[in-house]
Amino acid sequence: MFISTLSLSADLFIEWSRLENNRCEALIGIELDSGKRFGHFSEQSEYLSEKSKFLGPVEFISHRGLCGKGKDTPCNTIDAVEEALYSGYAMVEIDVWNTIDNVFYVSHDNNLKAATNCKSKINESYSKDLENCRVMRSPLIPELKILSKKKYSNFPSLTSLNEMAQYFFDENSLKSLVVDIKPRDIGSLKKSLSGFMSSLSPENSGKIMFIVKDKQIVEFISSYNLKNSTNFEIALEGKMGGEPLTNHQEYLGDKNNHDIVSLTYGLGGGIVFGHLGFHKRFQSKNNKGKLFRKYFESQRSSDKETMLWTLNKKKSLNKVWRFKPAYIMSDLPYNQIIETQLNWLESHLNNSTFCHNN
Repeated sequence: MFISTLSLSADLFIEWSRLENNRCEALIGIELDSGKRFGHFSEQSEYLSEKSKFLGPVEFISHRGLCGKGKDTPCNTIDAVEEALYSGYAMVEIDVWNTIDNVFYVSHDNNLKAATNCKSKINESYSKDLENCRVMRSPLIPELKILSKKKYSNFPSLTSLNEMAQYFFDENSLKSLVVDIKPRDIGSLKKSLSGFMSSLSPENSGKIMFIVKDKQIVEFISSYNLKNSTNFEIALEGKMGGEPLTNHQEYLGDKNNHDIVSLTYGLGGGIVFGHLGFHKRFQSKNNKGKLFRKYFESQRSSDKETMLWTLNKKKSLNKVWRFKPAYIMSDLPYNQIIETQLNWLESHLNNSTFCHNN
């Protein structure tokens, strides 16, 4: 007899049914391009239900679109976002900088020299100056850049945030465009944000999540939402990525108007107290684990959610499932992340014993 289904992520779920002697059969299901795959377990579902409390759901975010290793597609382009959506992602992160005339352009770096055929900086340019900029496939390999100088027309254009947003709002598969705001100048940022947010309908505002580094910008977007009945989500990134691990109240407190805490799971460069020695303490496996456990214990009593970035190794992913972050950002193809989550579930649901009382 079918009992219930628990969704763990967009494409991963558990179903369990009552069998004889009050035992349960658990089916872990996954949607892949090749079709559904199930893992079979005879479980006592009280254990299964308890485990499920910290297994999800979790949303996966493609970091700069699907690009990089093994891909010809340049990051932070319409092509890269399309690749990510096609692979299964519903949320994609992009980076933006603003021009002198307050137009956001999609680029990880302000200086365009490394990644495009242009030599200018975005914050020192007008939007009309960037119309002919093309994003290179392999900016870190000089030979390829030299060889491709006569073939710039084959590369995607540097895209404004307005252009990218409007392009993907018509894509039913896009749940959210996650916009990482790179510049720090508060005055120009407010002008650029006002121009971009006012160009969107209240309905489409719900498809934008901003990652910001300054509480003044958090308050600015929050006030805009209240005045204009918009639903822009706000993620506050910890200073240098990791400060929330040691300053919980500053990021998880009720007085803050952001929705999400953006937290690195990388080298811990953000937890710097004026000296570099703390890096070594953070990178110690025991200390790192303790910091994350304490942070997520505090987060459970908060109304904030957590976004972890950028997890590209199965070992790292397997360490964070139990923390139950709301969002995980990765460069990996979508099916690799789901496969990793499924394999972790299978290994942790093998030895349970009592049946759910539904």
